[in-house]
Amino acid sequence: MQVTNRNANNPWFNTAGGPDTADHLFLLSLQEVCQYFGDSQAKLSTKGGQTWLVDDQNNGNRQARYGTDFHGWRLCSPGYYGRTGASITKHGHVYVRGNGVFGQPRDGGGVRPALWLRLED
Repeated sequence: MQVTNRNANNPWFNTAGGPDTADHLFLLSLQEVCQYFGDSQAKLSTKGGQTWLVDDQNNGNRQARYGTDFHGWRLCSPGYYGRTGASITKHGHVYVRGNGVFGQPRDGGGVRPALWLRLED
């Protein structure tokens, strides 16, 4: 099912999120990962004493495992700069500052594609 994704600005740095997109598969935003992997919205809304990431009781819910190893994964939200993208670290932290997505340096990381599935017509 195609949906319109609103690409919100980064709430900590106000980095522009970009235009809305129409997608069948997509990456989650900062707000969605905090909504669906444990309620971390309050920490996402204010920096508090944290400088670059959200580290809370929901870290385990956000971790991605392949085999016996944990890996980081990308979000669709921008990071501190337009050339960085927010992500989830291998420890499950919401890395609001973001990793490089093009140019140098380019950081690794996997993706966890999302989709909306309509169960009824």
